[in-house]
Amino acid sequence: MKILLYEHLCATLPADAAESCLVDEGWAMLSSLADDLADLPDVEVHTLLAGGRTLPSTTSHPLTGSLLDTLAREATGADGVILIAPEMDGELTNLARVVEATSTPLLSCSSTATELFSDKLRTAELLGELSIPTFLANDQVGTGRYVVKPRDGVGTLNTFLCDGPDLSRLFAEVFPDQPDDQLIVQPFWPGRTASTALVVDARGAPATLIAGAQHMSQQREGMAQRFCYRGGSMPLPPEFQDRARQLVARAFDLFPPVRGYLGVDLILGPDRDGSRDRIVEINPRLSTAYLGYRKLYPQALTRRLLGQSVPLPPISAMPTIHYTSTGVIG
Repeated sequence: MKILLYEHLCATLPADAAESCLVDEGWAMLSSLADDLADLPDVEVHTLLAGGRTLPSTTSHPLTGSLLDTLAREATGADGVILIAPEMDGELTNLARVVEATSTPLLSCSSTATELFSDKLRTAELLGELSIPTFLANDQVGTGRYVVKPRDGVGTLNTFLCDGPDLSRLFAEVFPDQPDDQLIVQPFWPGRTASTALVVDARGAPATLIAGAQHMSQQREGMAQRFCYRGGSMPLPPEFQDRARQLVARAFDLFPPVRGYLGVDLILGPDRDGSRDRIVEINPRLSTAYLGYRKLYPQALTRRLLGQSVPLPPISAMPTIHYTSTGVIG
């Protein structure tokens, strides 16, 4: 089986500072998944890489001609394609459409699901319509604290915590060229920052992975604090696992059809009954938490990413894993 594994930033090495800061994170996901796929006896891994980089046990191809033409050409000769890319500016959606136009199965999320979940505002509105606990953008901004981020953002890039009275100044100074309808403002919510993931096989059957903690830092910048993602640890204590699983399962039952890996960011609130738990956003691609998951679900998770229906080991047998955003495991 020939698999094309494509990570957008490593294939293009963008000069734009906003994206270039994510290259190390992209490389960590790409190299980890490439190693895991190559460990399977029946899989041959191909990828597109810029800058002369190579990966062991992987056939790397440079871009020849346009990016989309190269992707379409390499996808056509594969048995399946897995895409990893930032959601911003429609990049991941466009890449998915290119693969879907070939005869090769897309093993990650479809362009339809990607377009929906890449838009954080549309996702929040959909979850609200389905009565799934989330954060709806609030037009009635008060004196509390709010999280401000691009509606098509990735990770914590350009994500700020700001007091309500300072929001206008934040928009003017940090997002001067960003239309207001391209930003999302949500109330700051107390609780544990957490994440989990769904891996949906070729039959549409989901496996919910364990919930883990997300590690964030905040850096003061003028009137606001900038969030920075540092990595995570897993699993969370058992009392949080059922809460996370129930919340995600409830949402999945109402989602449009999806396939592949979806990362789900959560806030697990202070109430033990889960009444203040919320879904923050859904990432229609491999997330950095994969760096931890691959240690807890060796081979079984990799085969599920290929669409195979493979059972995952029980949580009781799992050690605690710590990982950074650039792939350092502790």
